[in-house]
Amino acid sequence: MSPNKRFRDDLTLIDELDNEVEDLYITSRFPPLNDVSGIVFSKRIMVAGKKVDVLCSDFIGDEDRSFDKLINNFISEKFLLGGDFAPNTIPEINYFRKEGLKRLNESGKKYKTVVSRAWTIESHFLALDYKLQNPDVTWIAEFSDPIAYDMNRAFRGNKPYHLDDDFVKKLNELISNINKEQFGDNVDEYFPDVKSDEEVYYLVEYLPYLFADVVRYTNEIQCQVMLDMFPVDMREFVLKKTEVSVHPTLDSEFYFLKSSSYNVDPNYLNFAYFGTYVGKRHLEYLFKSFEELNDDVKSKIKLHMFVPNPDVLKLNINDLDMKDNIEIGKKLPFLEFLNLTTKIDVLIVNDTITEGAFDINPFLPSKVSDYLGSGNDIWYICEKNSCMDLKDGKYKSYVTDYESSRNMLEKIIHDKLGVDGIFDEVLDIEYYQNRLTNLNNVIHDLYGQRMYWFNQTQLYKGKTNDLNSSLKRIKPMESKYGSLVKEMDAKDERIGSLIKDCNSLIEDIHLKDNQISSLAVDASSKDDEISSLQKECDSLNDELRLKDERISKLAAEVEEVKKEISTFKSQMESDYLEKNKLKNDYDDLHKLTNESFELVQIKEDIIEDKNKELQFYRNHGNLFDKVISNPLSQVYIFLTSGSERNLNRDLYNAIKDSDWFNVGFYLSENEDISRFKWVRLFSPYLHYVCHGFDEKRRPNREEKTDFTKKELLDKLLLLSENE
Repeated sequence: MSPNKRFRDDLTLIDELDNEVEDLYITSRFPPLNDVSGIVFSKRIMVAGKKVDVLCSDFIGDEDRSFDKLINNFISEKFLLGGDFAPNTIPEINYFRKEGLKRLNESGKKYKTVVSRAWTIESHFLALDYKLQNPDVTWIAEFSDPIAYDMNRAFRGNKPYHLDDDFVKKLNELISNINKEQFGDNVDEYFPDVKSDEEVYYLVEYLPYLFADVVRYTNEIQCQVMLDMFPVDMREFVLKKTEVSVHPTLDSEFYFLKSSSYNVDPNYLNFAYFGTYVGKRHLEYLFKSFEELNDDVKSKIKLHMFVPNPDVLKLNINDLDMKDNIEIGKKLPFLEFLNLTTKIDVLIVNDTITEGAFDINPFLPSKVSDYLGSGNDIWYICEKNSCMDLKDGKYKSYVTDYESSRNMLEKIIHDKLGVDGIFDEVLDIEYYQNRLTNLNNVIHDLYGQRMYWFNQTQLYKGKTNDLNSSLKRIKPMESKYGSLVKEMDAKDERIGSLIKDCNSLIEDIHLKDNQISSLAVDASSKDDEISSLQKECDSLNDELRLKDERISKLAAEVEEVKKEISTFKSQMESDYLEKNKLKNDYDDLHKLTNESFELVQIKEDIIEDKNKELQFYRNHGNLFDKVISNPLSQVYIFLTSGSERNLNRDLYNAIKDSDWFNVGFYLSENEDISRFKWVRLFSPYLHYVCHGFDEKRRPNREEKTDFTKKELLDKLLLLSENE
């Protein structure tokens, strides 16, 4: 046995840890759930090397049992909360807080430190409750990414959190004390009180900033961006208790605890990508570079991709020549993933594209910390000046610079295979158009599926409402025919069997209005009443015999009720089966819509450009031919172009006759140019030739102005000839 070996083959520790527990970790997502946030939290626990208690939710999802067994070596007690609520909703937060605090109080344990991590957001709320109840505890509040704003820098609002009045009053008393300590008698500076209907995503940052003893970020830029964007200026206050702690990298032993069965052929140069593939996190720059390789080099390369949505990715690469060299698989269990990174030649990690949303990218992929422990080369594909860009790396390119990816691929192949002159061609604008068409088709298919399941969900809701309406009819029927219930139960225990057959459906209905439960209670409470009524019926027996016609009428009504109950039973059985089917379908829809959301956003951006271009032509259609051919444009070129007037004239004629220039994109990106002068009097084409080119304005979404006017003219003439 190696002297450094800490774990047995069954993933248990050889030398068990001390059971004395001082720390409590609170998170919604935790193993066995195969979730990034829970894995990062687990790595922090393992790196600390001591036993802790964990409070988490018992979510149903993709499970990783081997990693769960490993992390359990470091857990003394796990408080597992049930509940079936949608993530990041007010009901989930309230349940997590109430049930979590109850379980902790029942345990009787006291902790020196409580550590909470978001995402998701309920963890910080429970940690605050515990802190308020135990003021001496040290609360560490960790943020994985900006919370109040999404990746498009849009505020995640529209979720007011209606807090209890007493809780609000207590918070505001504490805020008042903080204001006195922080600002003294300066009434112009203060941290605002909490209102009873604050936005939940505002509170999940504001309350930890105020009351946590340590605010932990995963990188410096994340800290800077979150404090800059927060609507209350708390920078000086928060920085005094800020800790920046990058995602942990585990020791090399963890990379060999569980061997991956995935086959990696050493006869190829193997690249691998592990992570999401949706929306702004794509690998189009990489696919383009691979497509441009000559066939000999392509035959020596394999790209392995492990993503949560392999079917979507397969659709997207279906038109690539390189597709036979791309292996696509599902997300791996964590220990198998670690082991596989040791078998790959080049590991790929990419930034999420935030250009246009954030001044600087605050997101650092957690995969970087896992790659660093593999001992193999990493290809960083970054946004300029992002957290990842600031890291030293042998191989680095940039997400919006396709040429840099091509150059870096050339360097990697030279270093690994000793081959030069690896490219056959440079793909032109048609490549992007074809890829865009393919992406649009994928989005269209996914959107169609989304709308289908949305309609199915609405149908389910409608049937549920009909079911509730039917249930409401039972109670007045029971009151009307109470004297006949006993006889009906003796003949046919329809209601009893109906309750038994639809047990799970009744549980759902209980959560809505407890109608069935109330009916059962009413039936039980009426036993004595029925007995008393029976005696009265005996005394009235002679009189009832004189009312045969009325009894016959009532009997007929009873038969109708029986038929309705029989129909209702069949409907309940059918709805029960359909509910289970729709629930599974809805879960699939929920997963699919999350994956497709970012793809839809890309299409909407392109449609917005086209709409602006269409609006331009529609608004100026009557004047357009005159303006484009108006000698006034030629005069303007003559007067403003100097020695370049001939070149500008030829370039102007070439651009207006080509599809290369995107009018909608140009107007959208350059709102500073005069609409009267350059839209109504002249044209955007003329502005670009005479001014926009020299000002480095982009003519379309893909192009960069890294050429001269003469080179651009030659390129446009060549495109015209090819058409």
